[in-house]
Amino acid sequence: LIKPLKTLMQGVDAIRDRDFNVKFVPTGKHEVDQLIGVYNEMIDHLRTERTLQEQQHFFLEKLIYTSPTGIIILDYDSNIRQINPKAMQILSIDEKSLIGRPVDELPGYFLKYIRDIRHGESKIIKLDGAATYKLQRAHFIDRGFSRDFIMIEELTAEILAAEKNVYGKVIRIMA
Repeated sequence: LIKPLKTLMQGVDAIRDRDFNVKFVPTGKHEVDQLIGVYNEMIDHLRTERTLQEQQHFFLEKLIYTSPTGIIILDYDSNIRQINPKAMQILSIDEKSLIGRPVDELPGYFLKYIRDIRHGESKIIKLDGAATYKLQRAHFIDRGFSRDFIMIEELTAEILAAEKNVYGKVIRIMA
């Protein structure tokens, strides 16, 4: 009984260390083998879940990185945790000058709008008389806690296309 108990304690330590590769071989003792069977099934399930979670995380990271929308992800304390290339391009700022900084302390005119937007709010802003952006702040759940993110969507091309269509309709009507 001491040896199987020691073996199971090794399993508990492996779970505590998040090592889901440790499995046990049945001992030939019915009760202990039942415990080992349950442990091995649980380890297989945890390993599968971890793999799926890592795959989803990798996919979401790729989506964020390649998104045509600027995305700024905040940590639990509203510090900037991540910023994608499109957001850096729109803001004309490098990642190193933003990562770890509180969103409330962002410098600059454009960043003032990002700083002032509240959860669930959406704003349309126009800069320099030409460029138009939609800012939106929302949240997602990460490990049971709510985290905010800010999306920056460039609307200038869409607005110009819509205006062109309207002018085309007006010209056709007048003709």
